[in-house]
Amino acid sequence: MVSVPAWRPATDARSLTPGALAVVAVCPPRSSVSLRSAAFPASARLHRPQEFRRVFQQPLRSRDDCLVVLARANGLDAARLGMAISRKHAGNAVQRNRVRRVIRESFRQHRPLLPPVDIVVTARGPLAGCSNTELRGALEKHWHRLAQRWQES
Repeated sequence: MVSVPAWRPATDARSLTPGALAVVAVCPPRSSVSLRSAAFPASARLHRPQEFRRVFQQPLRSRDDCLVVLARANGLDAARLGMAISRKHAGNAVQRNRVRRVIRESFRQHRPLLPPVDIVVTARGPLAGCSNTELRGALEKHWHRLAQRWQES
């Protein structure tokens, strides 16, 4: 019997299950997949305090029980996102980062559908009790509401 250290994964094809072999055969190599269209580049974010301040001055608002979405035209060709999630509403760093990840991912997926605006998402109530699914649903409503209001104005 051959002894193999526990920390080294077996690398030969005989150790893979038949299902794993099928996945390996079907999936293209990482280098050939372009994720550029699905990225969240720095140009899609608000960075400076002046950019946030400008959105807070005269925003188009959308709110529900847990989130407030503020938007203002940016004069660019695409939407940009800023987040202001405080400890008061989201609890510890783990919860705040979870909320930020959900917001970023939702924005990234809906960005092509959004008008060219700067968006700031803030927390309105305690978010620790909101699941990721609830946050995604709320954000989707906000994105659609924002797009609709933008077309009306």
